[in-house]
Parts: sequence; structure tokens; C-alpha cells
Amino acid sequence: MSIQLDGLTKRYGGLAVVSRVSLDIANGEMFVLLGPSGSGKSTLLRMIAGLAEVDEGRVWLDGRDVTHVSPSKRGIGFVFQSYALFRNMTVADNVEFSLRVRGTRPDVRRRRREELLELVGLAGFGERRPAQLSGGQQQRVALARALADAPAFLLLDEPFGALDARIRTELRQTLRRIQRECRVTAVFVTHDQEEALELADRIGVMNFGRLLEVGAPQELYLRPRSAFVAGFLGVSNLVVGESTPTSVRLGSVDLPLGTETPVQPRGQRAQILLRPEDLEIRADREHMRSAVIGVGRVEERGFSGPVERLRIRLDPIPGVRQVAPALPYGASELVFEVTRPQPEAVARTVKRGDMVWVGVRRCHVLAPASVEITLFGGTRPGSHARDFAGRFAESLHGSVRYPDEAALLDPMQTGDTASQSEVVGFGLTAMDFEDAEARQGEFGPGAPMGHVLVVPGPSEVPRRLLICVAVGEPGKVDVRVAERIAWRLDAEATVMTVLPEGKGVPEHVTRFLEASARVLSSRGVRTRTLIRHGSPSSEVLSEIKEGGHDLLVVGAPFRGPGEPHPFRGGVMGRLLRERPSVPMLIVRSQES
Repeated sequence: MSIQLDGLTKRYGGLAVVSRVSLDIANGEMFVLLGPSGSGKSTLLRMIAGLAEVDEGRVWLDGRDVTHVSPSKRGIGFVFQSYALFRNMTVADNVEFSLRVRGTRPDVRRRRREELLELVGLAGFGERRPAQLSGGQQQRVALARALADAPAFLLLDEPFGALDARIRTELRQTLRRIQRECRVTAVFVTHDQEEALELADRIGVMNFGRLLEVGAPQELYLRPRSAFVAGFLGVSNLVVGESTPTSVRLGSVDLPLGTETPVQPRGQRAQILLRPEDLEIRADREHMRSAVIGVGRVEERGFSGPVERLRIRLDPIPGVRQVAPALPYGASELVFEVTRPQPEAVARTVKRGDMVWVGVRRCHVLAPASVEITLFGGTRPGSHARDFAGRFAESLHGSVRYPDEAALLDPMQTGDTASQSEVVGFGLTAMDFEDAEARQGEFGPGAPMGHVLVVPGPSEVPRRLLICVAVGEPGKVDVRVAERIAWRLDAEATVMTVLPEGKGVPEHVTRFLEASARVLSSRGVRTRTLIRHGSPSSEVLSEIKEGGHDLLVVGAPFRGPGEPHPFRGGVMGRLLRERPSVPMLIVRSQES
């Protein structure tokens, strides 16, 4: 019994919490939906079950369109995290409940009940009440109840989330055995990557309502396409290096590729994944058996059962920048997580403060980053945005889309986060100044925009970026987005902040600008910093003219539904009214 999802979308308050998810789940498969809280996985499960309405798309169960069929007629068993048992009923009555509702004969109900209680390891518990059972036992009852009608499909929404580690492991094994014996097609929702890797035939990773990647557990762990998936399915050391015709390079060292890698031009930046178990450490270089990338100091050492966990700090490697583990803003050194099996750790002990050589046994190159520019209102003749977007996208090795207004995406599709866009790319919505002024930035059914590129007139591909930042967390996002554009264009960058007239320069402002310059310089972007005093919009316009800049990058945090759109007032509103002479990239970030 197969499950097919075709473009499923669910919106709450105009925002898509599940966005255009299409998926095929095979007959008898254990499919795991994995993702952080709020990623849309439970909502997707409820749409399959019929417990949440589908705004767009179709649900097919065993070739039958059930999009608008009631839950009771879909042939589905559902297991909730909260058990959802009837507290005033015995275990036996809970298991029999759906059969009694359907009018099943008492002798058939009893036989089915006893079969299921034996199957879940609770034979003899029929007369107890839920309050007399442990959490693990209650979840076994919930599983037996879900299977009572012999459903073709079993849906489980984080069923083991409230249980301790030992019980979770036990129940995972029980569930897998039962699912295979019953030959039921199952969809299991979890945010626990260990649970997903152990249970799944295939895993689908979700974030921000999107299904990012689907594959077998080993495939997604060893060969993920994006940084988000790499990090969510285990500890990842992720660095930006350089591609060569046959390998990838960190500094001057060619690394062995343990997996197939996407074809990339020579010299293009490459996103390199180094799993902790794929790094080798030795006290002396002559005994290294892998490609040596440097020497580092052991900062942390921890015991974790079968493995030893180490954190090692290396000096900066020219041309190499670290993405994960996350470092302090502007840091240039490298910090790697390394694991060793206990026999190796016992044979060659290290302690905090020791200097060790670090080598790479195997690495994996993620899919090349991409930029997609969605054109708003740009299909009309004479559109400056259309003309500029095509050349801009080509220079960024990206693409342009031409949707109608209703198809414009919300931030989950056109926006990005610093972690996601580092590898899978990021999206911009390009428009003429007239569109930005006329619509005040409200496009789509109440959905806030992602990054927006506003084009005032005929414009050339930028070579000198002006990044106007507010000192603080949103400003870091502005710099990181600008950084990825600047190095692709081989452009220069000026990082500027504007302070009130007559005010001195606080030390934290200087530190922030210096750190921003290091972030850009780590990718080889020629960078300078600048502080001006006065009205922000006036100083920005003056600097564009005086400095010969040809792209303005400025931030506008999205504060949440119901808040005023940044195009309507403040610095952004004044800039739109005063109309800069160069394209303006408005970087959106979630403000906490």
C-alpha cells in the first residue's frame, strides 16, 4: 500500500508551514520524516491522516485520491506522542475501542486484542488501566490500538519523545519488528537523528516547511547535498575549500574524495564535509596515514561510551573558511570535532593542551551553491529589474524565475538562513523601484518577502559593494549574504555603519566592523570599513556617490506577522523615497 503526496501545501495566517511537498512512499516501507521543531513534519503527517485540511495538492493512498476523504475512511492507524489513551478504560477496552465502534463481534474483538497485546509484549495486561502502566507500556497499548483495525498505513507522530533513552531503544526495536510482521506502510515523525537512522528504510529531512532531501540513512549521512542535512544527521565539520579537476583542496593539500562529487569548474569554491570519524590524529607526522592538513591543539576531550570525542583548534589555513562547528563572528582559525574508538584512544592517549597532527581519511563535497532570482512584475517590456536580474544571475552562476504574482514565495522559499544558504544557495526577489514603492513590499497573501533586490534603472553587474550595517546580530546576516555575492563577482566591499552626529565611536562598533572585514577577507574579498555620522539615509546616499559604489546592501529584519513592513518607514522607507542611483539588496533576517 503506497502513499503519494503531490505538491502538498498548508498555510496558517497566510504563511506556508508546509510548502509544495511531493513524495512517494513505497508499499511496506518505514519512512521517517526528520526535522527540527516547527519544520512542518507533524502538519504533513496530519494532512496524510486527514486531521488537517490540505490547502493545495493531493494525497493518494494506494492509488486512491483521499485528499477530501474523512480520516475514518482512509485505512490509517495513528499513534500520538501523548498516548491518547482513554484513562477510564482498561487496556483491553482501549485496544478494542475502534473494533467495538465498527460493530465487530465480541469473539473477534477478543481474539484480535489478545493477538495484539502479545505482539507488543503486554499479554496478561488487559485488565489494567493506563495509570497502572509505565510510559513505555502505555505507548505499546497505543500502538496495539492503532493496529486493531489492521490498517494499511501506520502514522506515528514522535511516539517515543517523552520516554527515556533505554525505553526508546526497546520500543524502536519492537516497532520495527511489528511493522515488518504486519507488512504495514509506516510514516514516523521525529526530531531525533539517531532514531531516524536506526528505524528508517528511507529518511526525508524537512526544514521551514520544505522537504530538503530524501534517501536511505547511509546515503544521507555519507553523501548529503546540503549543509543543513549534513549537520542534522550527525556532527559535521564543514569548511569552504576549492575544487580541482579530480579532487578538492584545503589550502595546499589535496583531499581524498570518499564519495562521488558534483562536477565543478577548477578553482570554484567547494563546500567540504569532514565527519569526525574521518579525521585522523597523531602525535608525530611520520606515522600519519592520511592527507595531513595541519597541526592543532587539543581543547576538549570527552568520554562518550564507545568513542572518545576531541575538539582540536588549528591555525588559519589560507583560503579556507569554516562553516561548522560555528565559530565566533569574525574568527579565522579552524576548530574540528574528532572521534576515535576507545581501543585507539587507549592505545594512543592525548590530553587537553597536547599538540597533534590532523589528517583527513575521507571527505564529501556538497552540492554547489546556487542563487535563484525570482522576478516580480519583471515580464513587462522595459523592466530594468528583468534586464539586470539576467546578467546578475549569470555572474552569480544562478538562474532567474518568472512566476506570476500569486506564485511568489514566502521566506521559506525565497529567503535563506546563514546556515542553509552557505551550501544550497539563497533566493532573491528582484523588482523595479516602481513595484517596491507602489506595493510597499506586501506581496502574496500576507506573506513577508525574503531578500529583495530593487533596481532603479539601467545597471551594470556590481563591482563595488556598499554594505550598510547596524551593529549586532542582524548585521552579521547582512555581511554573510553580501560576502557570498562579493566573492562570486570578484567585487570589492565597503562595510559601513552610521552613527549619530557628534557621537564618538564605541569600542564595540570598531570590533564589529573589524570582525565583518575578517569575514569578507576570509573569502579573498578586498574589504575596507567606514564610519559616517549623521542621518543614515543621507549618509548612505552620499557614500554611494562619493565612493563610486554600484550595489547597496542593507538589512531589514522581519519581526513577525502583523508588524509593520520595513518598506513603510524608517531608513528603508526614506531610501525608497529618495531612490538610490544603484540597485539595492534588502537582506531579511528573523529578529528574535
